[in-house]
Amino acid sequence: MKGLESIGKSDVGRDRQHNEDCFVIEQQQQIGSWNPQAIACGLYIVCDGMGGHAGGEIASAIAVRRLMDYFKELPQNRLLTEDNLKDAIYAANQAIYLHNERQSRSQKERMGTTVVVAVVENTQVRIAHVGDSRLYRMTRQHGLEQLTLDHDIGQQWIRKGIDPTDAYA
Repeated sequence: MKGLESIGKSDVGRDRQHNEDCFVIEQQQQIGSWNPQAIACGLYIVCDGMGGHAGGEIASAIAVRRLMDYFKELPQNRLLTEDNLKDAIYAANQAIYLHNERQSRSQKERMGTTVVVAVVENTQVRIAHVGDSRLYRMTRQHGLEQLTLDHDIGQQWIRKGIDPTDAYA
């Protein structure tokens, strides 16, 4: 692969008054530290602050910032592993937890976010996610394909054989 072309856009949608999304697109030329020998590298992060929770937009921004810091701190000349992705998401969650603690937020007022991370290194793509934000891929052969399954109760019912319409009713 010779390079990556990326674009991102976020929309508040029809149901909310303000946007709780935060995303970042970084490519090899901009980061450089997590795999300088790769021909094409990209880091894609999408976080959606949990609607109805106080400070969802703050949580999503904290998560994106901590994930970016984590990947920039990795040693050079090292391919990312599944453990790196888990550790990165754990670090983001810990940063949000500590922010909630410093703000003395009660359980009901705690902020949170979903997370989707995709790391492209040459022709390899590693993904990780938490929550109900989804990752899709678009190919000429198969069109739009959902790559992740939501971490929610409806998806658990679907895995047990319940019809999706009933699972989310």
